[in-house]
Order: sequence, then C-alpha cells, then structure tokens
Amino acid sequence: MDVPTSNVLTRVLLTRSGSKQFTSFTLSLDGRVYIISTEHGVNINEGLQFCLGDEAEWVQVNAQFLLSSPKEIYDFIVYVLLQDDEFLQFPIMDQGYCLGQSAFFAGYPDVPDIPRMHNPDNQMPVPVLRKGVIAAWGGGRIVLDARNLYGFSGSPVVVKPPKSEYWHVIGIVTHFLTSRETVGVTQPHSEFEMFVNSGFTLCTDISKVVEAIRKGTSIGSD
Repeated sequence: MDVPTSNVLTRVLLTRSGSKQFTSFTLSLDGRVYIISTEHGVNINEGLQFCLGDEAEWVQVNAQFLLSSPKEIYDFIVYVLLQDDEFLQFPIMDQGYCLGQSAFFAGYPDVPDIPRMHNPDNQMPVPVLRKGVIAAWGGGRIVLDARNLYGFSGSPVVVKPPKSEYWHVIGIVTHFLTSRETVGVTQPHSEFEMFVNSGFTLCTDISKVVEAIRKGTSIGSD
C-alpha cells in the first residue's frame, strides 16, 4: 500500500502566528520557496514561527507575506521563504486526479490525546496523517470524503499518480463541511436543529494558489 513518506511529512510544519497554532507546508515554484496555509489561521502582523523539537522550542521564520485569499473566497495565505532552502519540495499536480481516487492530508489537529511523534533525525514534530477519497470538485474547490478536525486547516492534500514515484500536492485543507442534524430534547414534541461535522472536507485546489503567485495579486483584493 502506498502511503506518504518522509518526503511529504517533513514538508508539513507545526506553525504559530501570535497565539494561534496551525498547519503550513512548503512549496517550490519557479525557483522560489513558499510557505502555504489558510488565511483564517494566520495573524499577518505577528510573523511566523516553526516548532522545532517539543512545543517549547519555536524559531522565528525568515519569511515575507506575499498574498492571500480570504475565507469567503479560497482561504489561503502565501509567504515567501527568505532563508536558505532547507526543505526539498514535493511536486505540484493541478490536473489529473479523478473521482474515487485516494488522497491523504497531513497536519496537526487540536486533539490533545493524539500522541505527538517526532522525527528521530532532527526531533521536529511529525504530522498526523488522514486518508480520504476525492468525492467532488469544481470552482477551484476539491471535496474529500474524509473527516476533518480543527488544526488540519492548512494541510496539504497529496495523491500519488499511477506509475509515479513522487507524491503530488493537489490542494489545501480549509475546513470541514457541516450538515444539519435534528436533535430531540426531553420535552414532548420538542426538537431543534444543530450543525455537525458532515464527514466531508473542503479544500482549495492548488492551481488557485499557483495562479495567484504567478500573477502576484491577492485574490479578493481591489
């Protein structure tokens, strides 16, 4: 069974901006290295820090904000990495996936009982891996049949094309989709509706990020 290897997992970073912790990943495009995450998780004025070792060890990242797309549109943010490239990148794949194809995403969910793993070579955190199925796409979005949790926002979505030795990133996890569920209460004939995690995960197609980077313009800006 093919599962993402360290070539993917070491590119997924536990990141902090101010008091917020979230997932980000590195991406190489046209000779530059970028840090990608969701716009809703980042405080632009606070800069970025990566977690090294245990969660008490954080290092400031030499990166510059480039552009973003708000949550109401595609929900991503892009920084340019200014320091030497220590992160070899996995390739982009913006076309060629199909319905029913297996896909993985890797990140740092906000679930305290999940054991925190570390890379034995450098002690950096290892992300939690989830598997899903491509259920739908359109309008710059990809929907995975996979349960998403808080903290996975900003995770790369990766697939391995047939006969390829490399994993390719096709999207970014933005949030889970909700569905309405009717809940009964103790009073007779009384019930109410609540929104619950539907088990489907919404992602932004990586092609939208690539398009914005090459144009150099934030999506949704004037």
